[in-house]
Amino acid sequence: MIGNGEVALVDRATGYDRLFGPEQMVFFDDMPGLIAAIRALLAEPERRQAIGSAGRQRYAALFNESVVAGYVIEVATGAHDPARYEWPTLLP
Repeated sequence: MIGNGEVALVDRATGYDRLFGPEQMVFFDDMPGLIAAIRALLAEPERRQAIGSAGRQRYAALFNESVVAGYVIEVATGAHDPARYEWPTLLP
């Protein structure tokens, strides 16, 4: 969704709030928070579109084909440097 420019509503427990700001994704903590966020986005289409657009740009910067391909090559060749990536690489 986010890669297509749609606003993403994500449970804060996922940790995505460490990679994306509130201007790029909408975070919630519980069901009432999700419902409130949906209602707010429905009432503010321009804000919804702005968040979707900003989220898409941030996602593309973090996970575009060059970044992901570089990561795969680094891991495959043993040259992986976790400091090069903002996102957790999940390697021991």
